Amino acid sequence: GKKFDVILLNTPVPLTLYLNRFYTWEFFKRIKSLLNPGGVFSFSLPSKESYLSKELRDLQGCLYHTLKKVFSNIIIIPGEEARFIVSDSPLIDSPETLSSRFKKMNISTQYFNEYYVFSRLIPWHLNYIKDILTHHKQVKINYDFEPVAYFYGISYFTSHFGSWWDKLFSSLSKINLSFYLIFWSVLMFVFYFFRRNWLFALAMFNIGFTGLSSVFIFIVGFQIIYGYVYHKVGLITALFMLGLALGANFFSFLKKEKVVSASLVSICFVCGVFFVFTPLILKFFFRFNSLSYQFFFFIFPFFFGLLGGSFFSLVNQIYSKNREPYSRAGILYGLDLAGGSLGGISISVVFFPLYGIIKSCNFIGFLLIATAIFLFLALKSK
Repeated sequence: GKKFDVILLNTPVPLTLYLNRFYTWEFFKRIKSLLNPGGVFSFSLPSKESYLSKELRDLQGCLYHTLKKVFSNIIIIPGEEARFIVSDSPLIDSPETLSSRFKKMNISTQYFNEYYVFSRLIPWHLNYIKDILTHHKQVKINYDFEPVAYFYGISYFTSHFGSWWDKLFSSLSKINLSFYLIFWSVLMFVFYFFRRNWLFALAMFNIGFTGLSSVFIFIVGFQIIYGYVYHKVGLITALFMLGLALGANFFSFLKKEKVVSASLVSICFVCGVFFVFTPLILKFFFRFNSLSYQFFFFIFPFFFGLLGGSFFSLVNQIYSKNREPYSRAGILYGLDLAGGSLGGISISVVFFPLYGIIKSCNFIGFLLIATAIFLFLALKSK
C-alpha cells in the first residue's frame, strides 16, 4: 500500500473507547507500517510548559511508554499542547540547527519564522517533560483490549471540576480485580449458610449483570476489530432481546424439579465457561479480521440472551415456591434490571478502562462459575 513521509493525528483526548483506539499500541504499529524509512508521526495532547498534574502525567506517560514500544525516538515539545513527534530515525530538537535550516530553505510563511523555534524548543522545558515521562513507569501500556488511556483520559477530564468523581476514579484504580470476585463469593457464601433462598435472587442479579455486559463486550469488540459499530448497535441489542424472549418461553414447560435444577446450574456454568473463553474468541477475530466473521458478533449476544431468558424462567419456578406469582415476578425482574444497570455502568466506566476486556471477561466468567457452584450446593441440600 501507499506509504507516507509524515502522518499527523488530529483527534481529541481519549475520553471514549472509540477515541482510545487511535492511541493504542496496535494503532501505533499500524501507523509505523505506513511510514516511509525516516518517516515521522505526530499528535498533540493537552499539557503545560512547566508543570504536569498527576492526571496529565498519567495520560501522557501512558502514551509515551506505549509509543516507546513502537518507535525508537521521541521528541515532546511542551506548551499548552504537548506535541509528540516520533520516528525510528534520529530526530533533532536543537533550535539553532532547525532555525538555521529553515532560514537556508527560504520558505515563505505568514506566522512562522526562525525565531519562533527558540521560543518553543527551550532546552529546560524539553528536558523537564521528557524526564518526568521517562521515569513515570507505574502507568500501563495502552492496548486495544486494555484501553487504560481511556481511564487516564476520564481522570484528567474529571480533575477539571474537583468533584468527588475524581477521587472515586483515583480510589478505584487502586483496587485489584480479584477483590470484587472475593467480595461477591463471600456474599454468596453468607447467603448459602444464612439466607439460602436469597441465593437464587442473587443469582438472578448476576445473570442480569452479565447479560447486559455481554452486549457491551461484543459491541466494543466489534468496534475494536472492524473500526465502526454505530449502525450495528441496534441489531446486536435486538438479537440479545430476541434471545431473552425465546429463552424465557423455551424452558417454561419444564415441570420436574430435578430437571429444572439441573438446567439452572448448567446454564449458569455454561455462561461462565463461555465468558472465560470469550477473550480468545475476540483475539482470533482480531488476528484474522475478516468481514465473514461479523456474523458471530450477532450470534453470541443472541446466545447469551437465550441463556439469560432461560435462567429467568427456571429461577422463577424455584424461587416462586410458597410465594404469590406477582411477588416473585416483581422481585426477580427488579433484580434482573438492577443487575443489568450495574453491569452496563460498571463494565463501561470501571472494568474496561481499568482492567481491559480480557480480565473483565474472566471476572464475569469466574463469577458465573462460582454462582453455579453455590446454586448446585443449595439445590442439592434441599
